Amino acid sequence: MFKKITLISLVVFSTSTTFVSCSSDDESQQNQNSSYNVNPPDWVQGTWKNSNNDQFTFTSDDIQYSDADGGSWKFLHNSWQQTINNNKSKFYDKTKTDNYYEAEYHYYEGFLDTNIKVNKTGTNAITVKYTYFGDDGSVINVENYSLTKSN
Repeated sequence: MFKKITLISLVVFSTSTTFVSCSSDDESQQNQNSSYNVNPPDWVQGTWKNSNNDQFTFTSDDIQYSDADGGSWKFLHNSWQQTINNNKSKFYDKTKTDNYYEAEYHYYEGFLDTNIKVNKTGTNAITVKYTYFGDDGSVINVENYSLTKSN
């Protein structure tokens, strides 16, 4: 009787462990292939501008910019997901600290497209380094902004 209970317990444990492991692996693989997971830290959330009216708005789940008529990474990501089959793009937080934030966007099939680096330089001041990359990984353009909080 004891052997039977031990054997049944072992089979149940083994099966449940395999089920949980497979489920977790599937979800991790899915998130790696195509995900939008950007959550800027509280200190950078809000609208930031400079004297040229360049503007970045960071929300709890998006980064918006003025150079594309108020466009946002969330909108672009969702649009590209719908128009390109098997798009494995992802936009995610790379680094977050008390005074530094970095996010990356990997476009079609995982090519690095954009890197956004934000440094807190004062209570109401940040710098943003916005880098665009080509399909071969070469830098196409780098834009630097010194911004102050407007709200």
